[in-house]
Amino acid sequence: SPHEAFALVKLGVRNGNRYVEVGEDKTSIKGTSSETKYPPEVTVPLDITPKQKGCTYTAQGGAIYILNTFSAKPKSTLLPGEYALVLVGGQMVFDFGVDKQ
Repeated sequence: SPHEAFALVKLGVRNGNRYVEVGEDKTSIKGTSSETKYPPEVTVPLDITPKQKGCTYTAQGGAIYILNTFSAKPKSTLLPGEYALVLVGGQMVFDFGVDKQ
């Protein structure tokens, strides 16, 4: 799902550094698993629309993935501040700022 593949989050600034608190751990008899979660107050709602079907990818072990192309834009105008587009559970982060006009 594209909603699980990336997120747009508003970053805090402390001592000139951008940051966001993330994470959720779950512990059970089977062990600990972690999942990337962002607090609702920093998550920017997105309109996500499919643009085109992509290619099919077969991973080691035989899992099949279809790589599609999507368009994502904020549902409302971004206020001035610091933001990050986070892909695939935090493996890729593109941070940027919105200046006052």
